[in-house]
Amino acid sequence: MPNRPFVVKALVALNTVGFGWSIALLLSKLTYLDKFIVVCR
Repeated sequence: MPNRPFVVKALVALNTVGFGWSIALLLSKLTYLDKFIVVCR
């Protein structure tokens, strides 16, 4: 199976991209919550 390493690399890349996106979304939500709390005060 010559394409097995390529598939593994693709899966790892997808997981890394997904992890980065989830972290970015979490950070944006946290900053949005911080601004919202400051505005409410």
